[in-house]
Amino acid sequence: GSAFLWARADRQADLHPVVISHGFGKGFLAEFDWTGTRDPSPALCVPAALDFHARLGGPSLRARNAALAAEGAALVAQRLNSEIGAHGELTAAMGLVRLPVAQPADDALAWNIRGRLMDAACDAPVHALDGALWLRLSAFAYNEADDYVRLADLLAQVLRTA
Repeated sequence: GSAFLWARADRQADLHPVVISHGFGKGFLAEFDWTGTRDPSPALCVPAALDFHARLGGPSLRARNAALAAEGAALVAQRLNSEIGAHGELTAAMGLVRLPVAQPADDALAWNIRGRLMDAACDAPVHALDGALWLRLSAFAYNEADDYVRLADLLAQVLRTA
């Protein structure tokens, strides 16, 4: 692949490549000019990843995950007496639930809630958007319906004390 990167001069000092090399710390152009040896591992893993996905069920796994995410979002929204933020095919294996909070919904509160979920060995992204907090949940082969019951219980506890 290839790409073109442009950044205003006053923003360049804060931009760094994901993979650093000998140019690190020598300025924008030096850092992005040569990022070291190309690692072909991601491309070489594609056949094995596709085979693994097929062994897990392929299309039936994707359908199961989509249904489980929708079920999980509905369960969490009902438990929190809230609403689902997205419906239908475009959600794939993800769900979006509005978090009912009394205080202003901002990034600091979103990070606080996510951090408290992580402290309880549970991770789900929480974002402030248009004055509301939204939790994104997802489903994969290792998830079960009970995972969303646990998430709903944790959220109820965290939101009571937030």
